[in-house]
Amino acid sequence: MCQQFMKQVRLNCSPQEAFDWHRGDGVVQRLTPPWVAYEHLVRRGGLDVGATTSLTLKAGPLPVRWRSVHTACVEAERFTDTMVEGPFGFFEHSHLFEEDKGGCLLSDSLRYRLPFSPVSERVAGPFVRKTLERMFRYRHLITARDLASRQGASNTPPMTLAVSGASGVIGSALVPWLRSQGHRVLTLVRRQAAGADEIAWDPARGTLEKEKLQGCDVLIHLAGENIGDGRWTREKRQRIIRSRVDGTTLLAKAASSLEHGPRLFLSASAVGYYGDCHGETVTESSPCGGAFISEVCRRWEEAAERHWTRPDGRLVTLRIGVVLTPSGGALSRLLPFFKLGLGGTMGHGEQFMSWVSMEDVLGAMAHIMRTPSITGPVNLTAPNPITNRAFTRGLADHVNRFAVASLPSAAITGAFGAMGREVLLEGVNALPEVLQRSGYLFIHPSLAEALSEVL
Repeated sequence: MCQQFMKQVRLNCSPQEAFDWHRGDGVVQRLTPPWVAYEHLVRRGGLDVGATTSLTLKAGPLPVRWRSVHTACVEAERFTDTMVEGPFGFFEHSHLFEEDKGGCLLSDSLRYRLPFSPVSERVAGPFVRKTLERMFRYRHLITARDLASRQGASNTPPMTLAVSGASGVIGSALVPWLRSQGHRVLTLVRRQAAGADEIAWDPARGTLEKEKLQGCDVLIHLAGENIGDGRWTREKRQRIIRSRVDGTTLLAKAASSLEHGPRLFLSASAVGYYGDCHGETVTESSPCGGAFISEVCRRWEEAAERHWTRPDGRLVTLRIGVVLTPSGGALSRLLPFFKLGLGGTMGHGEQFMSWVSMEDVLGAMAHIMRTPSITGPVNLTAPNPITNRAFTRGLADHVNRFAVASLPSAAITGAFGAMGREVLLEGVNALPEVLQRSGYLFIHPSLAEALSEVL
């Protein structure tokens, strides 16, 4: 016997607009919650009957293959996909789009049967229903938000954007979001390009298929050696700096030399630019600090400023804070310990943490792209930085665990050296002055709001 689940959301758009959004590129990735680890996602055929979606779920020690086929589709009314390979005994998902007083009522209706039912239903049934409720609450938040964003830009023609670091934590969220908004995205890859939507480059060798940047509107540069991976040996420090300076120089020069190249260069940096400010508030006009991270960011930004020479172009350097997402970065590393009740403060715990949600990273980038007055450095951080101690308490509360442990400063520096001291024990209290003055409204201004959506 099949179980049933249904959840509805009202959207401020027509059924046709909601239907069209669902068939777009990048939408499956956008609707997959960040706490669901997956790889090898392939979608073919849009929403039509016979279309397929396949991916590999990284759930537990063994990967789980999921493949579904679209078994029904009526334009602007409904479509249904049915699992043909996966963890359920049976799984059918129907999407219904109905006119609702000038808007659209979206109904997600599921019919499913667990393997080894009915025994498994008694054991795992409540957990599965709780998981579905959580998942579709997230999906509907994203659906409503992305459709509102797309409607807000309806008078702006779709753009072509090139993105480096597309497989990184930010890039892997940014690329599908841009595509779901109707834009064309070219990704820079360090191998032979597989098609027209890939651009081969090698910053170390100074090679780039720059002709593919012709006609691009925006160049977004996110690539760079991972700062938090391993001790900062002399070789590691050189790789960190060269990966940023060489890559930025190569892209800025190439894009500036093209007659029809990008008019906007969004080049990543980090709030580490300011160094340890001992709790003092900093904004985009504050001076550069004296730490190694500060030197990295300074040279990173200088490379962009020196080599971006397009007179009619715009350069924005994104001083990005700690991006909170369970799909990667700091939060993904901390979560397993906090869920086991092993979380705690780092050192004295009073060092500030300038954080930002992934949704605000995307939202702020969109705001910058459509606001020509924004140039120069931009703090990409939430408006409410917090101390490490406050972050520890907030994260522990959201996973319903205590966090009474503390990792001494000596243990951190002993294990990680200068990297541990600058990344974990020193802090930055950076405010997003440029974003706020230009009218950007944060989706997640508080830590509690950010964690509630993704945990």
